[in-house]
Amino acid sequence: GCSAGQSSSHRCGDATKPALNNFPSDLHSAGWIGSGVSDKVIRRKVKFAGLMAECALPLVSRSTRTRLRAVMTMKQLVQTMKTGELRLEDAPVPTPEDRFALVRTTASVVSAGTERMLVEMGEKSLLGKAMARPDLVRKVIDKARREGIRKTMQTVEARLSGPSPLGYSAAGVVEQAGSLVPGLRPGDRVACAGAGFANHAEFNVVPGNLLARIPDRVSDEEAAFSTLGSIALQGQRLADPKLGEVFLVIGLGLLGQLAAQLLQANGCRVIGFDPADIMVRRAEEIGVRASTDAEAVRSLCLDETSGHGVDV
Repeated sequence: GCSAGQSSSHRCGDATKPALNNFPSDLHSAGWIGSGVSDKVIRRKVKFAGLMAECALPLVSRSTRTRLRAVMTMKQLVQTMKTGELRLEDAPVPTPEDRFALVRTTASVVSAGTERMLVEMGEKSLLGKAMARPDLVRKVIDKARREGIRKTMQTVEARLSGPSPLGYSAAGVVEQAGSLVPGLRPGDRVACAGAGFANHAEFNVVPGNLLARIPDRVSDEEAAFSTLGSIALQGQRLADPKLGEVFLVIGLGLLGQLAAQLLQANGCRVIGFDPADIMVRRAEEIGVRASTDAEAVRSLCLDETSGHGVDV
């Protein structure tokens, strides 16, 4: 089931489902598998519906199989791109391969910009989607030239109609680590990154290179922002700020706020612009000189630099 129930904090589904801490012995004690079926036989079959299911499902009754499958499922937020519908559905708990780890999610960040864009994209008509993403249209045309129109349309229909996971920045607890994931073991708290990996789901399978252990002084909620922080940090690295330089940050949303704090930590002075009053006030609270008025920001830039203008 969920990493063979290795943790007593097993949270697949509701609280009435027992945590299988000593799998498969707990299946016997829970009355789900008769005592006549040996542990060795139960462990023989490992894969079921793409996940670790350390049990021989064909050896047990239909009602028992139904209960076992319930334990091996999780809740996940998905979107259908064809209609834009968002729904919380049951999905099988994924299985980690050698270079991946199974993580039980404790906090997941909703990215207001990126995920709102995806929701709005899903609500558009097919023509609206094409106009919003001409790059994807070009890929579809190229595929049609290579593989034919019929096969291409079948692929597009399957992609639009199937469930797409949401989320890309989260934190959680390692339930199972692959053999090629060094330095992590069950029980470790980790920050998770990556679209398609750090999903809004109870459990995620994440590559080892997209996981980072969380320091004791950092909460799970804070660590869940690590992916967004790394995006802002990469922008700073590309800008190559120097001590004492003046930076203008245009857009003081979540990434803009993080970028401003990273620049300040690097010894830079920061000026900000955003049309939203609330974003400007938040930036001012951390020492950024900011305004919602473009001309006022221009004056701030000249004033802060004795008329020379900002460095970046």
